[in-house]
Amino acid sequence: MRIVRLPGIHHDANAVLLMDSEEAILIDSGTAWYQLLQQERIVGQLGEDLNLREIVLTSRRYPFSGGSASISERFENVPIKAHASAISSLASGDFFTTWANRFDSDMPIVDATELDMHQESMLDDQTIEFIEAPGPSSCNLMVYIPSAKTVIAGA
Repeated sequence: MRIVRLPGIHHDANAVLLMDSEEAILIDSGTAWYQLLQQERIVGQLGEDLNLREIVLTSRRYPFSGGSASISERFENVPIKAHASAISSLASGDFFTTWANRFDSDMPIVDATELDMHQESMLDDQTIEFIEAPGPSSCNLMVYIPSAKTVIAGA
């Protein structure tokens, strides 16, 4: 598995691509400010051979989730997954609980589904675990990749 960090732009959170030889998972999306640039960065990493399988959000907050709807649409409406406590804020584009207000931005409506916290995900033959990490909000997640001895702390 290749792990590629896409550094945050301006106020964006870092995005991370987990890639095998056929597909990829995007962890976080950044804000909605640089959607097209973020999409091109992802396309540049995926090339023509890899498909984006899903987007996993580590937080409902705007710097982590604001660009997810646009990126999902660009990649044939790939599913967006998030912690159960993030779903209603994302679905309504809530201005306050997503912190979009702190960035003087509108929060796009994000059609996310609940991430099953008890189900490990696989990419190629490697396990990906999602760990609840409540802190700044109840929806924060960490992504653990045991084979790489790596944690993506997200928010």
